[in-house]
Amino acid sequence: MSTNQPSKQAQVQHIFHELVGRDPSVIVRAPGVVQLLGGELEASEGWALAGAIEPAIWLAAAPTTNNRVTVRALNLGET
Repeated sequence: MSTNQPSKQAQVQHIFHELVGRDPSVIVRAPGVVQLLGGELEASEGWALAGAIEPAIWLAAAPTTNNRVTVRALNLGET
């Protein structure tokens, strides 16, 4: 199945450019994780079964010249 919608990475890059006025230096994705078995055993070198799931966290970043960090959560409408 194919769609004409841009990828999530392209959306993140576009929104970053709209907010900051330039492209991000880096875009990364961290998937959510679910522990199916043995999450408490993993710390003591036991067996565990984990899996990556959606939703994921997407982060776009670029260096600044003013030593400030601005964080925006796009799906919460907060800064």
